[in-house]
Amino acid sequence: MIRVGLLYGLFTVILIQLLKLDEMSFRELFLSKLFLVKLLIFMVIRVFGFGYAMWLFSEIKYRKLTSQENT
Repeated sequence: MIRVGLLYGLFTVILIQLLKLDEMSFRELFLSKLFLVKLLIFMVIRVFGFGYAMWLFSEIKYRKLTSQENT
């Protein structure tokens, strides 16, 4: 969960920054405090979001399996 969330958050921030490359320089986009703040925020959101999604999918799978055993 943590590894996938962190990598997905990193990928998302880098992709967003690359789309802004025509407006700002590489240094402004990737070597700034704002980039680090965005990176932290996206990684935390992605870790918790991915973890929550995996928990929901596991719950659905568990309920399907337990309902099949009862019938």
